[in-house]
Amino acid sequence: MSGARRPSYAIEVRQAVAQDLPAVHRIVTAAYAEFEPWLTPENWGRMTGNIARVVEPGAPGRLRVAELGGRIAGTVTYLPPGPKDYSGSRPSGRSSGCWGWTLGCADA
Repeated sequence: MSGARRPSYAIEVRQAVAQDLPAVHRIVTAAYAEFEPWLTPENWGRMTGNIARVVEPGAPGRLRVAELGGRIAGTVTYLPPGPKDYSGSRPSGRSSGCWGWTLGCADA
């Protein structure tokens, strides 16, 4: 090997701010895109509408983002207990190990 080093990126998990919301919406929608071919257009529209409501300002829960290399690579929303228990979304950085690490920082 020629001594070239792979860049090392630290993962920063923080509370989402308003300017993060477009990127969060894109990540969450992309995470669920695999289901689009299996849904009717009406149901896909309903699903993406539900996704949008989870990440809109003032939505219940604590929205966190994970930054990797200066960009938002993942997101998770911690919702209060209730009849349904939602745990968040898978990030675009799945192969980086970011997802498992993000889940481990619920109190961050």
